[in-house]
Formats: sequence, C-alpha cells, structure tokens
Amino acid sequence: MIKILTKKNTIGILFAGLFLLACVAGALALERFPPPDFDTDHTLPVQIRPAARGEHWAWIDMGVLLVSLLAGTVIVLKTRSRRAMVWLSLFAVGYFGFFRKGCVCPIGAIQNVADALAHSSLVVPLVVLFFFGAPLLLAVFFGRIFCGGVCPLGALQDLVLLKPLRVPRWLDTALGMFRHVYLGLAVLFAAMGASYLICVYDPFVGFFRMNARFHIWVLSGLFLLLSMVVGRPYCRYLCPYGALLCIFSRFSARRVTITPDRCINCGLCREACPYGAIHPSTITPDAPPKAPADSLVRLRRLILGAGLVAVLGYVGWETGAAAGPWFSRDHFTIRVAEKLVAEETQGFEERSFETQAYLDQGLEPETIYQEALLVKEAFTRGSRWFGLWVGLVLSMTMLSLLQDRPRQEYEADKGACLACGRCYASCPIDERNFQGDFDVEAFEAEREKAG
Repeated sequence: MIKILTKKNTIGILFAGLFLLACVAGALALERFPPPDFDTDHTLPVQIRPAARGEHWAWIDMGVLLVSLLAGTVIVLKTRSRRAMVWLSLFAVGYFGFFRKGCVCPIGAIQNVADALAHSSLVVPLVVLFFFGAPLLLAVFFGRIFCGGVCPLGALQDLVLLKPLRVPRWLDTALGMFRHVYLGLAVLFAAMGASYLICVYDPFVGFFRMNARFHIWVLSGLFLLLSMVVGRPYCRYLCPYGALLCIFSRFSARRVTITPDRCINCGLCREACPYGAIHPSTITPDAPPKAPADSLVRLRRLILGAGLVAVLGYVGWETGAAAGPWFSRDHFTIRVAEKLVAEETQGFEERSFETQAYLDQGLEPETIYQEALLVKEAFTRGSRWFGLWVGLVLSMTMLSLLQDRPRQEYEADKGACLACGRCYASCPIDERNFQGDFDVEAFEAEREKAG
C-alpha cells in the first residue's frame, strides 16, 4: 500500500480517516425503548424499512466500509487483480446488500445531507456523514474505488453481467446526463421537504430486503435483466452518487492505469471494458500528432464555450422557475391544500383523510392556503437552481464531446472508469495475467508489416 501512495497523500488520508472516526463517537444513537404494547386487536403493518440497530453495529458497519475501501484501493492500484475484485464484490453484496439490507447507503445519504443543509433544525448523524463522505474523499485521491467492488448496487449489476453490448459513445454520453438530473431532483425534493426520491425508487432495495412493494419488485427485475447485457445501467445512467463520484474523481491524483509500463495499442482493454470508459490512442501511423492550436484559436474556443454555458444556464434558470409549481405538487402541504379546495368548491359530503386530519386541529382553510403559497414560492426558488444545474450539465457535456485530448496510449477515463479490473485481465503485456504467453515483439512486427 505504501508503494502506491505518496507521503503527502498518506498523511492526508490518515488524518481524514481519524477525524471521521473520532466525530462518529458523538453521533451514534440507540433505540432504547420498545414499541408500546397496546391491548388491542390492531395488527402492525409489515415493516418495509429495516429496523434500527444497536450502537455496536454502527461501529462495525463503519469499520467494514473503511476496510473494504482500503482493500479496493490495494486491489485496483497494487495487486491489479480482477479475481480479487470479484471476491470483494461478492462480500459487498452479501454484507452491505442482503445482511445490512442496503442501509446505511451513501447514495441515499445525499438526501439527508441536502435536507440538513436546507433546514438548520435537522441534524444528520455523523455515521451517515461518514458513509456519505468517505467514498467521495477516497475518489479525490484514487478515483471511483467505491464503485469497483464496495457498492452493493454496482457489485450486483457487475456480477450478473453476461454478454455486454457496446453502447455508442454519443448515446452513452446522452444517457449519462440523466444521473446528474436525478441528482439535482433528489437534492431539490429533499431540501424542500417533499420526498426522498432515491429511497422511493431504489431499483435494488426490493431485491435486498425481500419485502418491497410490487412496483419496486418489477423495477428490480427489469434492472437485473438489463444488467445482463448492459454494463451497470443504473450506475452509468441513473445513480446520483455516481454523478458526484464522477466529478470528484476528475481531480484524483492516481487512477486506473491499464498497462504496468508501456502500451502497445492492441485495443484488447477497450474490448474488455463493458462501460465504454477506455479511450484509444489518438497517435497512430495514419494519424500523426496534431500541432497545438495557436492562442487565437484557443481564445475563440474559450469565448464560444463560455457563451454556450451562459445561454444554456439562463434557459435552465428560467425553465426551472416555470417548473417549480409543478414540482411542488409532490409536497404534502400542496396535496392537502388542493384536496381541500376541491372539496370546498365541489361540495363533497365526506372529507378525505388528510383534510379531515388537518381540520381537526382547529385550523382554518386559509391557513393551509398560505402555507401552500409559501411552499410554491420556495419550490420556485429551488427549481431555478435545479434548472441552472441542468443547463450547466448540458453545456459541459456538449463541450466535452467537442474536445478530444491527444493520447499516446489507451487510457481509462477518470470519471467514467468504475475500477472493475476487467482491463487488467485483458492486457497482454501484464505478466500477472498472461505470464509471457503473448509475444510482444512478434505482435509489433506484424502490426508494422500490416502498415
């Protein structure tokens, strides 16, 4: 492990890990009182969410996550073993998936953090902050290690992948924007106090908990079937936490390197990657290195890029404001106010359960109308920022398609690489995989002969 870390990065990770573990000590809570035992014929409903666990389990979960992340880092950057990553994936599915039933989940923790930032009265347990922040912190240094074999959702999709289909780059890029949109929506709805979209529509929660509602079972089955032919569709196109990891991993000091010393541009690693995360070399005998653009051309590109960001950002800002009232209909206060208006105007003889419960508090209908107006105004303000976020994502995605950085060899994209290790097993000059069976000199001579 020491060989793959610089001294500065090692000290930084140690201090960060100690800080997170020390903070957790003051935030763990224990369910101390059992549910009251009422002497009635009432039958408690089936519990969908997992029950709260003891304090010692929280410590165990944090320790397992930390050890798993460190193990994934060693596997990806040191041992470079696909087989070891498969074993780590099986462990993650068994422990974080079926045993822990997908909770605490770094993906769902996005909503807890957004809700706490929007409402100062809410406090996020530091154990949740640890699960939310530890994979992001590691991504800054070493890329998406969490996605490689620690995330149970991603590991499950990776294990069932049989014969992946190659998704065209333009389609893969376009679908990849949905995860950023989903991230914005999840933050907006959580911050406005409406709902936790990620938890409601988690496609694998039913598979892990074995007691989900029917529509979640259907969603889980569809995603599992799709994962057999498309590499990790949820991770690549819908996972909001994957969108954050993609952004953070762009700044990683170290990343997945396909070859241990030199690349022969055989292209086997790209064929082995089911996620389209490996870009080929741009320097070939038929395509010599391009001369760098002069300062005037670079300035022109910069102005056009800034203009595109400004235009799409403004369009998104205004579109988000228009969509705010429509988004607000997911809020409980808005739903009750709309039902109350319908009952008042149409003269319903019986009240709905929600409106009757509200009126039983002795409040006037005008009160909830004022509350609903405030909720709509808050949603309009929040939706503006959501629209701006979508505009920035769209503009940056378009700019990334127009740029093609010169590469000397096949490289794994920092943001798109999921650290699964398949490219390691396909590299013919890595002795740990092929053990000298591949004749590099003969391959290069044959390639030169073919022109």
